[in-house]
Amino acid sequence: MVDSNNTGVDSHVSTTKTHKNLTFQEALIAIAVYAAQIDPDKPDHDIKRIEDLAKKNPLFNEEPQELRARINKFVNSMRIGNPLDTVGLAANSLTPKYRETAFKWASELVLAEEELSEEQNEILDWLRIKLSIDSKAAKNFIAAKSSGR
Repeated sequence: MVDSNNTGVDSHVSTTKTHKNLTFQEALIAIAVYAAQIDPDKPDHDIKRIEDLAKKNPLFNEEPQELRARINKFVNSMRIGNPLDTVGLAANSLTPKYRETAFKWASELVLAEEELSEEQNEILDWLRIKLSIDSKAAKNFIAAKSSGR
């Protein structure tokens, strides 16, 4: 479970630990970028939303321009590479606690829309499976976020 502040910070794990070539921060960003399905013609809105999520998390204590550079790195890598491979690498880089944080971030980004489309639902379901999030827990979180709009 994520701590009561929903920061996802596990005090027993170094915040800069690297596993499979991605830090926890990079893995969270990669999953958020995938979930946001950023429009290449107008990426600023979605990038700002990811920045806002990261700024609320104590794992991210860098300057705003450094954070934006990290996000842009994954926006660009998903445009030129296989985003599913990147998400798989990211999921494998996270502990269970950070996987839950990643799913919550993804849900917040996807649920910003008025109604959950079939495509958005498929994205969340695929991420739920990839991140090994319990189906009931995912549905409860999505329902709580949906009712809070």
